[in-house]
Amino acid sequence: MTTDRHGELSAQSPQVTAMLEASLEAQLVLSLDLIVLAQNSRHEKMTGVTSDQVVGSFVFDIWPQNPNQQGPSTEDIVRDSIKLAAETKEPHIVPLQRHDLQRPDGSYESRYWKISHSPICMGGEVVAVLQTSADVTATILRDQQQSAQKRAASLGAGISFFEYVPETDYFDRGTSVDEMFGYEPGEVGPLAKPFFDRVHLDDLPGVHAQVAAAVAGEVEVAQFDYRVVVPGEEACRHVRALGEMVDGSDGERKLVGAFMDRTDDVRLHEDLQRAVEVKEALLHEMNHRIRNSLALASAMLRVQASGHGAETVEVLEGARQRINAIAAVHGRLYQDASFKTIEMDRFLHDLMDDQCSSYDCEIRELQVYYDVEPLALATEKAIPLGMIFGEFVTNAFKYGLPEGKAGRLTVRLRQTEGRYELSLTNTGAGEVQRAPGVTSTGVGSKLVTVFAKQLGGELTAVRDEEKKAYTASVSFPV
Repeated sequence: MTTDRHGELSAQSPQVTAMLEASLEAQLVLSLDLIVLAQNSRHEKMTGVTSDQVVGSFVFDIWPQNPNQQGPSTEDIVRDSIKLAAETKEPHIVPLQRHDLQRPDGSYESRYWKISHSPICMGGEVVAVLQTSADVTATILRDQQQSAQKRAASLGAGISFFEYVPETDYFDRGTSVDEMFGYEPGEVGPLAKPFFDRVHLDDLPGVHAQVAAAVAGEVEVAQFDYRVVVPGEEACRHVRALGEMVDGSDGERKLVGAFMDRTDDVRLHEDLQRAVEVKEALLHEMNHRIRNSLALASAMLRVQASGHGAETVEVLEGARQRINAIAAVHGRLYQDASFKTIEMDRFLHDLMDDQCSSYDCEIRELQVYYDVEPLALATEKAIPLGMIFGEFVTNAFKYGLPEGKAGRLTVRLRQTEGRYELSLTNTGAGEVQRAPGVTSTGVGSKLVTVFAKQLGGELTAVRDEEKKAYTASVSFPV
């Protein structure tokens, strides 16, 4: 610009200043040789440099280029833009530009800008340009961070991002998506049809239904779990896709999301499931063999008792009954789906049924009542508790229910104040009934004491003379 033209623009400086201050954007007025002629307050606030410091100075003396910044010179780009605006007398927009700002200590702070240059004409001649700048650093850095996070996620978790336009079947994706479906990079075009063609036929209706639900707005985030059939591979691949519908900048509605290859995870789960099934089969086989061995031992004791005196027969019969009790406890344990816990209601019913079969409850007109809470105990507690219960029942039959007399047994199991309590009450108790482990010193007593100690429990026995009832119980921590 000539000195005369500069003078004419300066003479109009109040009008220029008013124009700049009325703008909602950060602006400079630059001469064609990049001298700052004016600056508005928004630009001053954005850069931290006052108008007194910049007006009359070369713009890149005020805001110099970072010497360590890679890429084209900002000065060259701005000069070319201003030249083009002056030649065409039309505004020119500079591509997104990085130009760092110098701090007071001489270091530089990363900044990204959107810049445009609009010609200022006087007498039909371009005498200056209006530079409009927008600091978009926060947006660019956020986008860079998100892109980095996506790349890291893709590398670390086998995730690949995609955009799908249901209306046109256009499918924008990374090459890793092609690889998930068994295609070479570039083998198929931009449509989704080749990928739908490799979805397992049983899963395809569900995939289409999820896409339709997403398009209709019935689901916020659509999830697809399906198998991929790749020609030449015996086993299916497993893919999960998550996506949501968004409005694209081009006006198209798109399903935007990510694919994840779950093949290794699914196959590992299947291998573990097969291992669990094998383990369960082995446990059932082991249980079957143990029960057979215990049954054989019981039969041998029965045969051994033949021909001996009453005292020997009683000892051998007691041993045989305990072997049967062990077999019953062991057999009931593995009838539950889980080996870790035992449903005690059914467990106690079954154990009592086994004992009744041995002692002819029907012939003896014995009534059994249950007051058992629906509790599931860990196996390590159910086993010793089952053995204690068996001894309680045996004791009741031997001492509390004389042959030829009717009686009643009441089984209770409750949980109160952090403890379990199992009790067996015999109504119609005989005169000499004792609770194993409480007043007796026999084998049953010793066994019950050992099992109660294993539970960390306490044994008690109460006799009600008026009701002719006898209650043996064990309580132990939950």
